[in-house]
Amino acid sequence: MGKRRKGKPTPGALVRDTGKAVRTEEVTDSMQQCPSWQVGTVDLDGPFDWRRITRDEAVQVQARLSCLETMTWTEILVEGNRRNHFIQTNRLAPQARKRLSDIRQDDIDHVMSLAVKGKARILGILSNAVLRVLWWDPEHQACPSPLRRT
Repeated sequence: MGKRRKGKPTPGALVRDTGKAVRTEEVTDSMQQCPSWQVGTVDLDGPFDWRRITRDEAVQVQARLSCLETMTWTEILVEGNRRNHFIQTNRLAPQARKRLSDIRQDDIDHVMSLAVKGKARILGILSNAVLRVLWWDPEHQACPSPLRRT
C-alpha cells in the first residue's frame, strides 16, 4: 500500500493538534443551529430558584432538553408554537424584572421561555445558539399567561 500524502487543509477546515484537517460547515445563522445549554448562569436564589426543583421535575427537564438538542432553534420555535418563545423583559412579572436587576441581567431586551411539561418552563438568555439558563419556573409565574393550560 502506498503512503498517504499529507496535504494542506482545505480553507475553512479546522486543524486539530494531530495535524489532520477536520471538515466543518460554517453555519452563519445561529437559529439554524442545534441548541446547547450553559448552566453557569443558573439562578440559585429568588423566586425562580433551581434549588426548588424536585427529582421528578429534574428528570422531565433532562428529557426535554435532550429532545430539543435534536432540533434547530428555528424548529424549536416554529414547532413549539406558543409554548417556546421569546418574552420581552417589559412583559415579565414584576418579581422577574426585579430578579433580573438583582442578578445584573436587566440590560437584555428579552428572555427565552422553553416549555417542559404543563405549566413548567425554563427561562434563559439566548446568545448565538447557546441558551444561558437562568430560571426554573414550574408554575409559569415569570410571565403569567391569561390562556388556559399554558
